[in-house]
Amino acid sequence: MLNGMLTTVSAAEPQAAHHALAELEHPGKLRCITTQNIDGMHQRAVSSNVIEFHGCFRPCSILYRYAASAAAS
Repeated sequence: MLNGMLTTVSAAEPQAAHHALAELEHPGKLRCITTQNIDGMHQRAVSSNVIEFHGCFRPCSILYRYAASAAAS
């Protein structure tokens, strides 16, 4: 299950809304972004001050890849 989610999230790209919010942040029109999403799309759209209300998927993906690599060797 985790492998399928990793594949889906890794293949996804930020949408127009993610980029629009990032553009508002850089000239100072937006101080931060608060999201319930765990996919990291705001960061991939180059937003820097993101509050992830429900956490993020990145640590899970790093641990999963490490475990898969260790199991393969």
